[in-house]
Amino acid sequence: MSGHNIKNNTTNTDYMFKKLLDNFTSVLPNAYLFYEYLSLWLVVNPDPIAVKTLCVLISFEFIMVHSAIFMAAFQRKFSIIFFILVYGLFAYEFDKMLPLNDKRIMIAYLLVVLFRMRFAFFNVSKKQQDKLLGFSGLAAVIYILSIGFCAIFSDSLPRLNYTKAFASENVYDGSSYGLSEESAILMSTGTIYYFLLVISYLYNSYLEECELKKQKLSA
Repeated sequence: MSGHNIKNNTTNTDYMFKKLLDNFTSVLPNAYLFYEYLSLWLVVNPDPIAVKTLCVLISFEFIMVHSAIFMAAFQRKFSIIFFILVYGLFAYEFDKMLPLNDKRIMIAYLLVVLFRMRFAFFNVSKKQQDKLLGFSGLAAVIYILSIGFCAIFSDSLPRLNYTKAFASENVYDGSSYGLSEESAILMSTGTIYYFLLVISYLYNSYLEECELKKQKLSA
């Protein structure tokens, strides 16, 4: 085997590994959150703490989905400080507010945020940085469209168990976790939002594969 072929094989292997890692870090955490939102929206007896957890997460996502865009204007050290302060304070207050025994949702959300902001922590090419910023902008648009759709068509959304009775029956230390009939809007928003994120990542991956094949054929 010639040195040229060995080099090409090594390059292809590196590309496939990076592609697999990119898909893992981008798709799986979002897919897991989509599953959590969908299952708790449709489940017969939803866990009130888990419901409140996801309601708070999708509300906080309004801030975090714009953070990557703002951080691009900062120097790296300021971006890291900004991320640690914002996410650290959120995680601290969140843990105080809700006695979560299962941290999987928070871990998945942290992975989503880290992937979205990784250009602030690692040396990436300008092309990769533009791609990540593009995804952050796309995520912001998807978020606004998702919550806008669910708010406008709230009367048509299936509320299932998210009724006044559900909120009043699930009380912890005198608090109903902030649960209300509007919880269905937030749960449906999270379901649509993370589903569309997964679809957008997979579609972009498909387009990149098509572009790579075209380049190989034209070479």
